[in-house]
Amino acid sequence: MAITDIPEFVELAPGGLIRSEDWNNIQRQVRNSVRSHRHTRAANAPPNDADSADQALQITTSEIADGAVTASKLGLADGSIAAAKLADNSVTGAKLADGAVGNAKLADGSINAQKLQANSVARANIQDNAVNRSKLLLQEVASGNNQAVPTGTTGVLLTVLANMPNAQVRDTPFFPTLTITSLTGAPPSGATAEIETVIVYRKTPTSTGDTTDVHLRLRNLGNMAATVNWRVLRFAP
Repeated sequence: MAITDIPEFVELAPGGLIRSEDWNNIQRQVRNSVRSHRHTRAANAPPNDADSADQALQITTSEIADGAVTASKLGLADGSIAAAKLADNSVTGAKLADGAVGNAKLADGSINAQKLQANSVARANIQDNAVNRSKLLLQEVASGNNQAVPTGTTGVLLTVLANMPNAQVRDTPFFPTLTITSLTGAPPSGATAEIETVIVYRKTPTSTGDTTDVHLRLRNLGNMAATVNWRVLRFAP
């Protein structure tokens, strides 16, 4: 950096005397220069030694010691860091305090399976009544429309899934539902149609390998025939 063209605080001629007032004035101006010193000159910008403002180069990242800038030195207002300023995947679990993310901070549908660690959501983390039918991914495996006549304990057996591997049968709960759409026949005294649905697991000597057939039995325990629409659901794999 050139220094020959930097203006003097107090200019003296060669051989001139330095008075106490000159010395004191130099000290005052030096202290003022230190006080008003600013690192405001952009990187690679040339110095202007004739400028009355002391504009030094900006401080670079390499000149700041690791850990030197604390939260209190940042002076950031609440909400001042926008999402665009955060690198993708930069906020890890270790950076979040326990209980820091409340319901108000979660947008509808914002949590997907990819954002959750395996087994990270425990029963205690789910609010009572938070999971309703619309949140359950159910899959229809069979449906139909049948006549259910009064048959006591016999009923009608309907095939839902044939030759289902035993491991899947063991781990798959089935949910039968139905609607009584109409009654048929002359109503006797105390006429009712009482439809009972039961999931039936059947294995025969002709079953292929390690498999089981899944059926639905409809039983009309009333005394009047009925037409029913039925469905069998399970959790989607």
